[in-house]
Amino acid sequence: MRSTCKGKCNDMSEYETRAGNRGSFRLGYKRCKECEYFILCDGVRCPCCNGLLKSKPSNNTSRRKLREYNEKLRQVV
Repeated sequence: MRSTCKGKCNDMSEYETRAGNRGSFRLGYKRCKECEYFILCDGVRCPCCNGLLKSKPSNNTSRRKLREYNEKLRQVV
């Protein structure tokens, strides 16, 4: 069963949403393909449409950059 955006994501005050931007995955946002928003939440499903959230970029270059960024953070801590 396919999920559809119900429009709740426009007034979700409890979750921080963001239109796409570089570095969103790096900041901890997850992307909902259906709603086309980056959402900052702990769950694996979108609170609006109940679809799965992506937590990693699909582009190999972006994945590599995210991995390198995370490795640098681990070395600092």
